[in-house]
Parts: sequence; C-alpha cells; structure tokens
Amino acid sequence: MIARLDEPWDQVTLMRAWLANCASKHSNCRQATVQKLPRRLLDLKPFDDSDDIRLVESKSISLEPKYVTLSHCWGPRAKQPICTTKATLTDRMQRIGHDSLPLTFQDAVRVSRTLEQQYLWIDSLCIIQDDEDDWSEQAAVMGSIYGASYVTLAALSSADSTQGCRVRPRDPSKPTLSRYQDFDFGSRRVRIFEHSPAHWHSEYGDNPYKHDGYGENPLRTRAWTLQERELSLRTISFAQGQLLWQCRTMKGSSQLPWHEMIRSGDDFRPLPLRLKHDEDCSPEGPAAKRDHWYSLVEDYSSRFLTEESDKLPALAGLASKFRQEHSPGSYYAGIWSEHLPSALLWRTLFSYSGGQDKLSNPLAVFQPRRPQTYRTPSWSWASIDGEVSYESQRVDASVDDVFGSEYGNFQITGSYYQLVTKNDLLGTPSDASLRLRGCVSKVSIDMEPIDNYMNDGLLRLTGVDRITLGVLYPDIMIDLQGVRSLFVLSVRSESYNSSTRFPPRLHEQLFDYSKPADWNDLDLRMGLALLPARAGEVFRRVGLVRWMLKDVFDGIDPTLLRLV
Repeated sequence: MIARLDEPWDQVTLMRAWLANCASKHSNCRQATVQKLPRRLLDLKPFDDSDDIRLVESKSISLEPKYVTLSHCWGPRAKQPICTTKATLTDRMQRIGHDSLPLTFQDAVRVSRTLEQQYLWIDSLCIIQDDEDDWSEQAAVMGSIYGASYVTLAALSSADSTQGCRVRPRDPSKPTLSRYQDFDFGSRRVRIFEHSPAHWHSEYGDNPYKHDGYGENPLRTRAWTLQERELSLRTISFAQGQLLWQCRTMKGSSQLPWHEMIRSGDDFRPLPLRLKHDEDCSPEGPAAKRDHWYSLVEDYSSRFLTEESDKLPALAGLASKFRQEHSPGSYYAGIWSEHLPSALLWRTLFSYSGGQDKLSNPLAVFQPRRPQTYRTPSWSWASIDGEVSYESQRVDASVDDVFGSEYGNFQITGSYYQLVTKNDLLGTPSDASLRLRGCVSKVSIDMEPIDNYMNDGLLRLTGVDRITLGVLYPDIMIDLQGVRSLFVLSVRSESYNSSTRFPPRLHEQLFDYSKPADWNDLDLRMGLALLPARAGEVFRRVGLVRWMLKDVFDGIDPTLLRLV
C-alpha cells in the first residue's frame, strides 16, 4: 500500500524548525571541514519550466555546494531504482525526467526543494553503478559524503523505491500513537497527551539497552544504512505515523519535537568489562569507547546485505570515523588491535534467543552462516553472516566489577594481515592470522542443549567422566556436524557480575552462586572453542566457551598456536 503524501504545514514547519535550531544552536553539530565532496550531485533546479532534474559534476559548481543526502532501501532486484551506468551517464548529465524517478526519489526531490535546497545526493544516480573504479572511490569517501551533507532524508518505513520517502501508515501490530492537544501560555506551549507518547528508539528500531528487538522498519534492517545514519550530522526519518529527528545533540519526534522519551529502567545499561583492574570506565574512557564499537558491531551485524562481499566495505566509513576520533590501533577485519583480546570474545545469536518463543530479529531469514567464499579469518565476527553479541564483555551496571579481570597465561604474540587491495587499510583481507600463546585443552561435546537454554544454542562441554566442565556457544551449528570433541583455549577469568545470565544449575555441586567468595575461589574461565585447521598447531574458531572449570587447564603448559 502506498502512503498518501500529505505535507501539512506543521510537518514542514517542524522540519524547518529542527534544521534551524540545530544549525544555529548545536555546537556539536557544526559542519565539519569537507575533505572530499561527492563527485556528482543532482541539481534540483536546472530548468525554470520543469520539475526535471539533472546530474552535475560537483567541481562544476562555483561555490562549495550545500546538499541533501537520501538514505533508502533499494529493494528486491525487480523493484530496484533508476541507476546511472556508463551507458546512461551522458543522458543523466543532460536531463532526468521527473516521471522517470521512482516515488521515493520524487519525494526526496520535493522535500529538498521545500527545504530550499538545490542539490541532492542519491547513491544509485550519483555513482556509476557498473564502473568498479568509480564505485570503489565513492564508497571509500562515504563518511565524508554523509558527514558533510546539510541533512539526510531517511525513507525509514519504505521497503523499496516505489513506497516513497514519506510518513507511512502504522503497522497494525504497533501501538496507536497518542492524540494530544497543545495549549499556548504566552511564549510557551504545553502539550497534553491522551496516553504516554512513543519511545524514540522503539519507533526507529533501536535496541540500545538490549530489552527489545529491532522493530520492523525496512531501512533499519539494511547494513549499508547504519553508517548513513551514524555519519550524518542530521537525519529526518519518515517513520510509521510520524517524523523522527536525530542529530549529534538530540533526538525528537512529531510527538515530542525536543525530547527523547527514556523508559524507566533504561539507565541500568550494562557497563563494559575492564581489560585490566585499573582501566578507566568513565564515559570518555577507553572501556566506554571500546564498548561503543562493540555496540556498532552488534547493530551492524543484525542487518542484512545483498552482496556477501560488502560486509567490510559497508562498515568502512564508520571504521574510518572511529579511527580518527579514538586511535584504536590497527584494523583487523572489523576488530581493533587495542581492543584485543576482549574483541575476540563475541558470540553469534540465533534467530530465536534469550529463552523467548519469538524471533529476536523478526526479519531474520536464516540462521548464522559463513559466506560462500573466504572473507575474513574465523576469529573475526565478520566471518559470520548473522547477528553477533559482545554481551560477555559487559557487567551489571548496578555493581562494581570486582572479580574476573585476569588473562592469566593468555597472550597475543603477533599477527599476519594481507589485504586484497594494498592501499585500502579498512578493506577485506586475502589472508590473516593471529599468533597466540595460551593454555589449550581437549574436551568432549554433549550435543544436547542445556535445559532452559535450547533457544540460545548452548551446548554442554564434558570430561571423560561426563562431568560438566563448561558451556559452548557455537558460531554456527554446521561447524560441529560429526564433531564429538574440540579444543578450548583459555582467554580470561569470568566475571561474577557478568551481564549474561549464568545457567543456575551449571556447577551447583561445586559452589553457592549467592556467595561471591565461592565464585572467586572457583575462577571460571572464558575462551574460544577451536578445531584444527591444518597441521602445525593451526586452528580455526568454532565458538565461544564460557564458565569453564579452571581444573580443565591444570597441569597444561602454555603453548604457541596460530588462529586463522
């Protein structure tokens, strides 16, 4: 169903007010120095007597242009939008008929003109889609393209280019938006709601506090659009039933233009697990910056790509910005060297997780899987197509992390990283490995899931006498077909205050979980599950190991190994 394009004065006024307020009052939203303009832009006012537009070279514009960017879903191949190719480039530079544009592009043109903007950037028209050099060049500066735009228009609720860049009707499963009445008292206005207004992150599809799923807005499900949102200074999203505003200073909605609703309990966000006891955990400290990258990875991995090979390119703009702002070291296939070894301790999430009967991501179409061709080493989260979590690297915010910050005998001794494109430091590797030193032990797998954790995919790790030694989160189940035993690599101690729910009956015969002292004496271990990749102590990762008994590694000397 196509939404009506109603543009009442209150919507237009609201968009203009948001933009004017942000541009004049938000110091955090000052336009950054443009490092590189997009190579081409759409001129929205080239003809006095027509709504037609045309493609222009940015260098042909005399003054540095102010432009709008569009974030949208391309949709299935049958509904993909009008594109620029080598064969059509000359024609696009002459004229693009308004009627030839899909509805989403027509709406973006109309809104941009309403906001008195002359130039618009749309990826499918401004990048030559069948020119690999042009595509690579523009993809590499995507951060600058969105970061330097005046505002990004996000067709949040539209699944393809035929559905428009507009506020669409609400899905019947979503709560009805509250009605309200405004009252003016001199220079102040009071808005009275019939019932509680909607929460911003629920309307968009965020899950910042890990309480909910990701909603059902189509744009939220696409991997490329994460960096389009995160890199933009300002974004106006056309959601279901209302507009959403986001800039680097505030969030707002049609219901609450200057205020983001935060639910009670949302201030209990988990804290990052320290790399060492004295690590700074303040909001601007290294632990918080590391956790910010982990949150981006979690969000990104929950989204979908049409092309498997785009896994790292679609994140390159965000990675470039993060490197400039935080200096996190070398980049290894989505992992920063300064975040090691913590960054190795991710796990995959299955479509059904958290002990729930509903999909954790309702738009998931497959369980976690590996790409058909080599993309990254097995120790990188980017080796998986599917949602990943760094929950093991967070602790309960209500208590101090007083236990579990020791890495013991584990050490990263070196790395090998060969890029497909030598000069693309944030690109895809052709080969990569980590050299490690640590304690490795062989254990058996019980393929029966642990009680009450069937949906999480937890498997029991046992010894020769069938005593439970710990649990395994498999990366993908197919890796373990026919496997009865594997190797576990101890990485660090488990935290008593982990944000992950501890299986209550796992080691009940050994200690009382209600007594922290008992936990500290037990010294449970967290690490990686490995299988041999080839001869000579070379392994590949197949899962995350948690709550392993320290006894598993008693009498085992640290050994050198290579992880590929």
